[in-house]
Parts: sequence; C-alpha cells; structure tokens
Amino acid sequence: MADFLFANKHQTVVIESKGSFTQRQNDPTAIKSVLKAALTKQVDPWMGYLQPAPSNGYVVYSCLREASWVPSALFVVDPEGGEGEAADVPFTADQVLRENYAGWLRAMSLPDAAARLVRTGPDHEIEPPTEVPFLTARIEGREYAFREDHFDWPPHHWRWPLPHLGIDLAVLRSLSEAMDAPDVAFTDSLPILPSQATERRGYASIFPDGSFFGPVDGVPFDFELVRL
Repeated sequence: MADFLFANKHQTVVIESKGSFTQRQNDPTAIKSVLKAALTKQVDPWMGYLQPAPSNGYVVYSCLREASWVPSALFVVDPEGGEGEAADVPFTADQVLRENYAGWLRAMSLPDAAARLVRTGPDHEIEPPTEVPFLTARIEGREYAFREDHFDWPPHHWRWPLPHLGIDLAVLRSLSEAMDAPDVAFTDSLPILPSQATERRGYASIFPDGSFFGPVDGVPFDFELVRL
C-alpha cells in the first residue's frame, strides 16, 4: 500500500515515499529499480482500486548524502493510470479529509469524536456527541484549541516546554458541524486557511490543514466547549 493519500476539496493523490542514505551517487539503474518496484506494487494498483480514481499517483525517492561529493537528490515518477477493479468502499476527497482529521482527533485523545467524523461502524455503536472542554489561545494571529486535561501534566519540576497537540479553532468548529450533519459534504464546511508560504519564526509546527504541534508558552488562554 502507498504511504500517503492526500486530498483537497475535489481531488485525491496517492504518494509512495522512499528514502536512502546508502545511494552514494545517482546510479540510474539502482534508482530506477526502486522507483519501478514502488510504482508497480504500491501506487499503480491503488490508482484503479479507489473510486473515484485519484487524479494522480507518485513515487518520491529521497537520496540523502552527507559524506559524498554528489549532492542529495530527489526523484519523482508518476504512472500514466489505467483501468482497475473498483474498491468495495468508495473513497472520495470528502472521506479522505474526514479520515485525516480523524487521525489527528485520535492523537488528541478523542477516539469517539474520530469515529463520529468518519462514520464507521453501526449507528448504535457510535456514542452521541458530547460537550468537550478546550483551552483556546491566539498564536500568530489565529486561534487554536487544545485539550484542557492535557495541561495537567507534566509535574511542576519538568524543565522543558512540553509540546502540545492542537487544531485551528475554526477547523474544530467545522468538524463539529460535520458530526451533527453527516449527510452534508464535509468539504463545504471547511474554512479557508491562511497560506503557509511565509517563513515562520516560532518553535511550533503549524500545518496547512490547521493542526498544531509544539510548545504553548506565554500566551493567555480562553475556555470553550465544543460539541464533538
């Protein structure tokens, strides 16, 4: 299976990522061998299995070198596409976005909310939404939400800033709307997030989908309940 399935509001893309520290030079035979194997075994089949078909599929091969006169290199190949057997479960761009955000909710210790977002399992096995408390903070002009109980740890003698998992508050509210209206396309409720093109100077990682990972220090917090 390929490593990544990306989506915007309309299309999906399959990507398999390979890496090496041992390719000391750009040997075409060795590099093509890696690319071809990944393309035929991990990317090509999924181009036909997923319905609707992804708009494209790629293999990315990163050759990183520190002790060689040949600089590091990045190789990319994509298939021409073809006909394949349709998947049993359609995997639209909307579902890809739900799955990816559900993964982040699980990382934030919200497994029930993740299950509601992806709508997995019989309805009677999925608990109804509940009010979840969040601490919110304005960072670099945007508001982010963090689990309130995650700030109870570590103990007071901890010396270093602890990284926290958070999410853009506007995105979190759209996730809440998606859980309350499962028949409405999730892509229609997602906010338009700022571009990541400008260089950032903070220690935290803020990703294009609105997810946040890093220390949260020296900022005032507000409190908000979100139905998830």
